[in-house]
Amino acid sequence: MTSQSEITLAQIRARANKNSFARGEQYFRQNAISEAVKRGNTIEGLCEGSEPQPYHVQATLNETGIVETSCTCEYSYERDCKHIVALLLTYQKHPEDFEERPTIKDTLQKRTKEELIKLIQTMVRHYPDLQDLVDRPVPGPDTYLAPVNTTQFRKELRRAFENFGDYDDDETMPADIVFSVIQSAEDFIDFADWRSASAIYQAILDEFLDGNHEYLLDDEGELIESLNTVVEKLAACLGQAEILDSDTERRAIFTMLMRAFIWDTDYGGHGLADDAPDIVFKYARPADIPIIRDQLLAAQADHIKRPYSSGWGQEVYSHVLMELDTFDHVDPEVILERLRQNGQYYLLVIKLLDLKRLDEAIEVIRLHIQGNVDQTRVLYDLQQKGYEEIAIQQAEVWLNAAYNDFIANWLLERLKIKHDHE
Repeated sequence: MTSQSEITLAQIRARANKNSFARGEQYFRQNAISEAVKRGNTIEGLCEGSEPQPYHVQATLNETGIVETSCTCEYSYERDCKHIVALLLTYQKHPEDFEERPTIKDTLQKRTKEELIKLIQTMVRHYPDLQDLVDRPVPGPDTYLAPVNTTQFRKELRRAFENFGDYDDDETMPADIVFSVIQSAEDFIDFADWRSASAIYQAILDEFLDGNHEYLLDDEGELIESLNTVVEKLAACLGQAEILDSDTERRAIFTMLMRAFIWDTDYGGHGLADDAPDIVFKYARPADIPIIRDQLLAAQADHIKRPYSSGWGQEVYSHVLMELDTFDHVDPEVILERLRQNGQYYLLVIKLLDLKRLDEAIEVIRLHIQGNVDQTRVLYDLQQKGYEEIAIQQAEVWLNAAYNDFIANWLLERLKIKHDHE
């Protein structure tokens, strides 16, 4: 259990920005924290703020300090809010103000079955939303025998997702539901039931991907962050032998991860499942590759037909397919020819450089690389692969043909660095 000496002022300050710390310090001096309680390694309390109702603030501690914190305010910037700062400062300065109480687990273990049933009924009566939690399946010693039924989780997720993004919808917070369902999956992992956890994680992505999110209003990125947590959890499932050695389980995860990646590519790149191809390639077996390739080729063909098809999206698909072919030991000439036929000249340059075929790469650069983005990318790649002199020469060629701010700035920066090193 953490003592107050293990929470330092420096730790509290490091978790908040300058303004939040200053405001939190002011709240602390004003004794804004009330009903301070300590349960095991968790401290909590109410903090007066700008709203009529105080905010509920909580922090989890360990032997070295602060593990995680939360507050019911709407502060959405990085690091701790002023209310959390006030709670931590109060505990650091006046730990005796925190009433020691048993943990929830210890309290419930003292209740009889009948008392627990009555308690849950009372809680649901006062807080009807808790009915969803009551209806959720819970793990036990024998639940690993068959994957969990995800119907209840899907119902909650569908409800959270279906109106998300409406301009007049201020109540729906799907990221909170996602994280809550993730925690339920973690409970199954505590019983070594990885198949059920995997089924729950896949249900989260499936319900999101089945929705209509063409115009995703996720300005703070909280929803995408929660979904990327699911991607990470599915990667962890693949690290378990019972999942990895099952063709059905392994391929189901691969398909779901690539579906998320495809959705993100088709809708312009929100940052969902960027790591999916790397995860899939890491765990894929030879027999999986044709299935993965067919999924990507179908997505690429579908992308071309979309009203908002983009050159960026086509390049993403071509790049992933190129990486898959390389992973599959496809003849490099076949890969190069496919890139030529699809007009993916930037990727063609990258592949030629990887194959140490510099002269051919330079010829493609000379004939086909145009525009600020591709030209700047090619210069950077030449430099990164050890061909800085050639990159400088090419930049000069392009500048002599037509002045370009991007290339001029790149060239000036490289020449300055080169001069400083001489």
